[in-house]
Amino acid sequence: MAAINIIAAFCLLLSSCINSDDIVYTDFQSVDEDGWVNNQYIEFQLDSVVNQQADVDVLLVVRYSEGYDYESLCLVKEEIVSTCDVKTDTIEIRLADSDGRLIGRGQNGLYEVVDTLHRNLRINDYYSLSLAHGMREKSIKGINDIGIIIKKHN
Repeated sequence: MAAINIIAAFCLLLSSCINSDDIVYTDFQSVDEDGWVNNQYIEFQLDSVVNQQADVDVLLVVRYSEGYDYESLCLVKEEIVSTCDVKTDTIEIRLADSDGRLIGRGQNGLYEVVDTLHRNLRINDYYSLSLAHGMREKSIKGINDIGIIIKKHN
């Protein structure tokens, strides 16, 4: 099952509108198929993009299945932009319209939504991002992967 998800996810990424020449960093982390517990953080430490000498855009990718029961996904975002600058925020990612139709690109029951976290960000010495869901339920099902794409700002 995991291999099928990886292949489908790769196909979705290839078919997306992001120019692969501009991608500086990409990482996807799978969510437990038994459910994502609300205090379980997904962490990205982006050492490889430090000091790129260019401004970047940080994109959040949510891959989800038809089994996700809600219109949106509320995330708690903890971000360290430099070694002494910690920011915590909540963000809401829409995954379905008000009629329950899933939005985003997808096929074979797996969908993907890409949202911009930052535009024109300069990463000087350190960047770390941690995400947990902030839904009312303790555990949610239907979220397959959470990913980060960092691309050159054009």
